[in-house]
Amino acid sequence: MIVINNVTKNHIIEADYICLDITKQEVKNINLRRARQTLKAFEDAGKQGKNKLIIGFKGYENTSKDIYEIKEIRKYAKKLFDEFPHIFYFLSNVVYSRTAFLHCLYDENAVRRISPLNVAIVPSEYSEYINRKVIDGILDYGTKIGESETELWQLIDEVLRPKRNTELFKILSELTRVNK
Repeated sequence: MIVINNVTKNHIIEADYICLDITKQEVKNINLRRARQTLKAFEDAGKQGKNKLIIGFKGYENTSKDIYEIKEIRKYAKKLFDEFPHIFYFLSNVVYSRTAFLHCLYDENAVRRISPLNVAIVPSEYSEYINRKVIDGILDYGTKIGESETELWQLIDEVLRPKRNTELFKILSELTRVNK
């Protein structure tokens, strides 16, 4: 994994993942400069940038809220998505970065925590609009770079219906058992 400020196409090609840490100051000011530069490099990398981007938000570690529960992050994510509707082609879900980013786009009341590790989306016209925009962004960009339709629909399925991370659940179960 590479954490670097000036990401290039070569960094993306060489790395398994690129982590873009957005600072609290960038969020508050809705400063998209670094995110734009990074996403332009991902666009230059084309297919080799697929599922490689992890977006994190620094400066929010001392809150019990998830990122999608923080208004300023939600506003930042929506602005970034408006400029790069194909961002989900690049986002990885290794640390649930992609799912958390998606949750930032839905209406605040549409995302409901149903257990400590599980969130449900309440269907609405707006959530359907976001889903359609995600689909269109992935299809438009993927078609432009020559990605197969099968690959694109598989990615769309992964984005909109993320699978549970069984390894994470095994680790958490083991930690719970050890701590008893």
